[in-house]
Amino acid sequence: MIGWCWLAAAALAAGSDERPLDVVELVGGEQVAGIVLFEGPESVVVRVRSQERVLPAEQVERVDSLSRNLAMVLDQQRRTDWDRTDEVMTLARFCRAKGMLGLGRVFALRALANDPQNAGAHEFLGHLPSGEGWRVRDGARSIRYDKLALVRSDWGDAWILETPHYRLRTNLDLPQAVDLVCDLEHFYRSFYALLGSHMQLFEVTERMPAEVHADSVSFPEVLGGRRAYFRPGDFTLIVNAQGGLEMRTIFHEATHQLLYMTAVRERQGRGRVPGWLDEGLAETLAAGAVGLPGRMSVDGGARDDAYFAIHRASGDPYPLSRILTMDTSDFHGSTNLELKYAQCYTFVHFCLHAEKERYRGGFFRFIKSAYDGRASGSQFERAMDVPRDELERAWGEYVQVAGR
Repeated sequence: MIGWCWLAAAALAAGSDERPLDVVELVGGEQVAGIVLFEGPESVVVRVRSQERVLPAEQVERVDSLSRNLAMVLDQQRRTDWDRTDEVMTLARFCRAKGMLGLGRVFALRALANDPQNAGAHEFLGHLPSGEGWRVRDGARSIRYDKLALVRSDWGDAWILETPHYRLRTNLDLPQAVDLVCDLEHFYRSFYALLGSHMQLFEVTERMPAEVHADSVSFPEVLGGRRAYFRPGDFTLIVNAQGGLEMRTIFHEATHQLLYMTAVRERQGRGRVPGWLDEGLAETLAAGAVGLPGRMSVDGGARDDAYFAIHRASGDPYPLSRILTMDTSDFHGSTNLELKYAQCYTFVHFCLHAEKERYRGGFFRFIKSAYDGRASGSQFERAMDVPRDELERAWGEYVQVAGR
């Protein structure tokens, strides 16, 4: 049983779907209302209307923000018995009290997946009691809840689930749909745990679209027969879940989406993430996927030994000079794709973890310069401050011993 009674006590009022303003209280009592974009040890950045205001940390007394409240909820969700309807509904009510109405509805739907007759969950979602049980408003229609799963299995009437950072459209069954959108929020947090503080990444302030198709019938195929991909034109993550959800593949493509949103979309097109970095980071985050459905995260220290073995076994691996010129088009063909992915992965892993993280600072300096539009091989050398031949030799030695 959840022991945090203050959540239930706080959860009294409903509101609109509009994101509530964050509030930063300064020493002396002034309150700054806006959207907290970044919170670090030295400053807090708040968007007030269209202006960004940088507040020195020593002037900040208290922060009440969506990102803090979301972190609190996700931490508690990991400790919650996902099959206990009362515990899940406590989460739902707290989300509603804090203005995270979409996530509150997701939790209430999870409660109904556990107990389809739960009156509290139905009332939370605005369902209406009837002689047949409960009815759901769907536009101009009214649908019996016990028929809703069949309706939602059609892509034209798919579930729409919203959380603070994602808008998921899917015709998966309800438990899978709820688990997946929660996993995406946990993944978002893992991405920021790896890159956020080093890069001073601002929060993504618009919901990122994800479309997950239960089968191939509605899935928009792309060249190469890929089961998942990120479509930059409309910022959408697209997945074919026929045969099951492959979370490693989903997290790989979700990394592409977040890199694009944080480097390009949120920076008015300034950023440029080269292909080798895009794919290397995507595989790094995907390889670390751990946890139960609905509560997955990323182990930042994980290592994919299979990729190291592929790299070692190659009689003719790509030199570092070639890796640093690989762009997105290099991963659209069929030539040596496995080796390309393996080497981009082992190089990123090397930069993050080799020699007691000796190269980590330089690596993040390069990523930051890429976010500013400077992503060349020469810029990489400047950021790393290590001669390329020395770096290549150390990488080769790291690959030879890692995973053995």
